[in-house]
Amino acid sequence: MSVAAIVLGRAGDNASPVRYVYAGVGSYTTFVVAVFPFAVLVLLRMVPRRLPYAPLWLLLPLLLVAAYLTYNRAFWIALAGSSLALLTLLAMRARASRKRILLVASIVSIVALSSVAFYEVLMYRAGMPAHFASVLEQITTSDGRLQLWQFAVRQISEHPWTGTGFGQRSFGYAHPEMLPVQPDLWHPHNMLLSHGVQMGVPGIIAFGLLILAVLREFWRLYTDADSELRELGAVGVALVVGVLIKNMTDSFLYREHALLFWSLVGMTLGYARHKQRRMPNRAPAPGDAGGAPDAGAALKFLVIRRDNIGDLVCTTPLVHALRGRYPRGRICFLVNSYNRPVVENNPDIDAVYDYTKAKHRDRGESLLGVYWRRMRLMHALRRERFDYAIIAGAHFLPRALGLARAVRPRHIVGFTEPGRRGVGHIGVGVPYTLPHPMHEVEDVFRLLRPFGIEGPPPPMRVHPAAAAAAEAALAARGLARTHVIGVHVSARKTSNRWPAERFVALIRALHRRYGASFMLFWSPGSASNPRHPGDDEKAQAILAGLQGLPVLPFATEQLDRLMAGLACCHQVICSDGGALHIAAALGKPIVCFFGKSDATRWYPWGVPHQLLQPESNEVGDIEPAQAEAAFVKLLARSEAVAPSPVRA
Repeated sequence: MSVAAIVLGRAGDNASPVRYVYAGVGSYTTFVVAVFPFAVLVLLRMVPRRLPYAPLWLLLPLLLVAAYLTYNRAFWIALAGSSLALLTLLAMRARASRKRILLVASIVSIVALSSVAFYEVLMYRAGMPAHFASVLEQITTSDGRLQLWQFAVRQISEHPWTGTGFGQRSFGYAHPEMLPVQPDLWHPHNMLLSHGVQMGVPGIIAFGLLILAVLREFWRLYTDADSELRELGAVGVALVVGVLIKNMTDSFLYREHALLFWSLVGMTLGYARHKQRRMPNRAPAPGDAGGAPDAGAALKFLVIRRDNIGDLVCTTPLVHALRGRYPRGRICFLVNSYNRPVVENNPDIDAVYDYTKAKHRDRGESLLGVYWRRMRLMHALRRERFDYAIIAGAHFLPRALGLARAVRPRHIVGFTEPGRRGVGHIGVGVPYTLPHPMHEVEDVFRLLRPFGIEGPPPPMRVHPAAAAAAEAALAARGLARTHVIGVHVSARKTSNRWPAERFVALIRALHRRYGASFMLFWSPGSASNPRHPGDDEKAQAILAGLQGLPVLPFATEQLDRLMAGLACCHQVICSDGGALHIAAALGKPIVCFFGKSDATRWYPWGVPHQLLQPESNEVGDIEPAQAEAAFVKLLARSEAVAPSPVRA
């Protein structure tokens, strides 16, 4: 086609090349703009490696010379924009400095060539020697497009929701008064205005969203670790940029050019998906043959758990099992900032990311600042290019799903529930049906079934970072070498709160029986604080009743301080809550009080324990003598790990 255009365009006296170009000037130049990035990619990948392909270097000059002979002005602007996008993206990801220099030089050359060619075309179309400024003024005053665009904008404003109807020629049918003035301008000569005239403002928005979706897919390829996929992503972005620019002064994205554009988009993305599914160490798409990913694959996982302390502790067995199956994988955790210490220092986790919930922000901190930092965090997580995001909750969680979608992993793993809005975004779904009552650890662990991980979950694990400070506090009180019992007196639920005087009676009884020392844990702050109610008054009342006993007050302003203190204890007494699960993750035998809580789901996992839950479901009804008897039983069976709740 290019050779024919050049030869026929120069044949005969005064023969204009325009008449010989296939389908007209605008059609041919639009074709060249669409295929040009792919021609560049072919040369970059094949010519330097294989001598038989050397003649392909003639392809670019043929395309450019034939396009020049059309004397189309918009072509050179579109070519410059497309080439600038392509070569800039390739230069940004080039590893060798020599290649980067070559690409930058190519950018300068193509921009210079486009500028010179654009100038020459303007002079030729002016038909006489003239200054560049006067030529531009002539174009702006005589080109009928400007009048046409103003008319099209008025028509869209008059019919913003309906337009004039589908089809490129609907404009000429609806407004025949324009044709006698400009017979060639039978449509708006602008792609966006054309959609607006046909379908109104909704048409412009729909088309814009479609183009943005295509650009997003190509950008995902560009950020891939594979070099060929990165180049395909850059070519795709250049394709879209060039076609958009070319169609700002005309509208050729219909019929054969629409077929060409969408075919190139579809074939490029289809080839990329085909390659991704068959690359080693890649996460398979849902439903791919072969089942679970290979255990030796270097996959990237993001585990998301945004719930309370105990919920997060119950997720650590899942992470440990995942690390066991994928020792070469990269496992990251996304949590809220309040819970971060639970998963810090965990050898199974490569990186911990946290965000601040709006209700947990510091005083004086703006809501806008909280969400701005969250947006930056999501951007950082997208750059990780995770293979799987695992929504580690025991049922369908829309907010956690929103976080997973913002990260843009290749696949989202989570529980599904029929009829729930957004459930279709979970690509690797596990139906949320419980065959029998089970612990939170067991329930969440079911999310690993798509990876071929079955069987009983391992114990929970936490790794305190400040244990030395807690040991030093015990040593300062002379309690380091004694038998230390931890007593945690705070509880979020009112039904789980045990009165101060009963804690006093229990601690005195245990000291009489065993001569033990105690660490008293509580959440600091006044009970009247509306934002963060604490138990300072309750703790002071207990300490006042324990005068003369070896008790170390240990207020837990931070979660890592609570973890460090519990790590120093031999046994723990507490109500259902985050402290219970931390103590269990530290391997401590536990006496626990349960009020209106599901003991089957939340008992201390994997450690010896005695669970007290009165029929009234009010912890306040438990007598100190019952708690003392439960502790005696606990010591008698501390060598065995109960697989299910043991009620005293």
